[in-house]
This record gives sequence, C-alpha cells and structure tokens, in this order.
Amino acid sequence: MGRVVILVHRSCASSYSLFRQLKDKGLLGKVDLRPARSPEYGGRIVWSVPWLLVDDRPAGSDPLDVRVVEAAVKGDRLEPPEDQLSAFMEAVLHSSAASSLVALNYSLEPVLSEDLAAAALHEPLTGADVGRLLSQARSESKRLVEEWGVKIGRALAIGFVRELWWSRRGSLEPGEIEEAAGKGLFRLWLLAKASLGRAGLPSDPRVEANPIIEEAESFLSRLGDALVARVEREQREVLSDEEWARVAG
Repeated sequence: MGRVVILVHRSCASSYSLFRQLKDKGLLGKVDLRPARSPEYGGRIVWSVPWLLVDDRPAGSDPLDVRVVEAAVKGDRLEPPEDQLSAFMEAVLHSSAASSLVALNYSLEPVLSEDLAAAALHEPLTGADVGRLLSQARSESKRLVEEWGVKIGRALAIGFVRELWWSRRGSLEPGEIEEAAGKGLFRLWLLAKASLGRAGLPSDPRVEANPIIEEAESFLSRLGDALVARVEREQREVLSDEEWARVAG
C-alpha cells in the first residue's frame, strides 16, 4: 500500500460526500485527509478537490469514487476507465480551474496537463498511458469542446453563483443573478477564474462570446433564483457539519 493523501475543502460537497463514505466504510483512519490551503501541493497543481495522491502522484480527482480510494488503501490494481477521453473530460468538467480555462480559450490546450490526466485515469493504480490520452485529447480538442460545452457552461454558471454567494456572506437578493449575468459580471469572473496574473488568458483578453459562455449566461438568466436556492442548500449542509469542519478545517 502506498501513502494515500486526499486534499479536501470544507465548502466542497464532493469532498464532504467522500468523507461520509470513507467513514461508513471504516477507511478514515487509513487515509490522510488534508485541507487544500494552496492551489499547489508538493510542487504540483491541485486541479480540483477532492484530489487523491498515492505516494505523491495524482491518482484521482473530482468526481472521486470511494472505490478508487479503497483500492489505493488496499494496494489493489484497477482497470483503466473504459472511455478514457470521457474520464478526462469529466475531470475537466468538475474542476472550475480547468473548465474556466477551456471556456475562455474555447480549447483544451490550456488543460492538457499530465497531472490532471493522471488523476482522471487513476494512473498510479491503473498504469494507464497518460501521454497517449493527452495526444488523443489534443487531436480531438475541437470535437470534445463542442460536445461538452453545454455541461461546462452550466457547471461554470453554478460555480459563479456559489462564489457570488460566498462574497455576499450567504445572501443574494431575488433577481440578482440575472442582473449580474446581464451586466457582464460572469465574464469578469471568468477572466479572474481562468488566470494567474495574466497566465491563462488569450493573447487578446477582451472576452469574445462562444457557445460555452453563451450557455452559461443563458443558464444564469433563466434559472438564477433556482441556482441560488441550490447553492444555499448545498453550502448550509456542508458548512454546518461540525465533525466535517474539524477534519476539513
């Protein structure tokens, strides 16, 4: 068995769900759950939480099945995902950092990361060929971005609502999301979300609409209040659990 570390965040519903599943299976004492206090760990980017490492090698990302963690704890080998491109795109979808880069650049090129691909394929447990996957994703970037664009746009819309809710200390007025989307605040958020300084931005950062951005803004305009209600339910649950707070900081 290798050293199993899982980076989590208290506000993350996926991290919280995994914590509960690990507790139910009696695995909490066999993994090292650590708060993700930095966007990097051990010199590597943390693309999303929960983020699984086996002997400091990326082995899983959101969505992270508890069975993958169980295999890591037991030292079992796993079969690689049957559809490796879809597994990679799911990892992109569930990472707001990766999905914002894809949306702003309308390309997979900025997220063709060996670490993200290794996590998506559980490479330390499966021995999957990460380089082969990245080569395939690069050659099929246009098709994949088009096919996954609606899902990515909607995921980003929810992320925008969640972070606006945080910034307002958990209080948003009815209609506020629709107004924010109409004033271009989603695009402002996307510019900030997809960049570190200016790294990650297109060479001309003036935001051009593309199908992902249009889907996100349409989703916000149509369902703003419903998205706020969804975020409120999620965040009140994960932030109110005292046992989880002691673990996740």
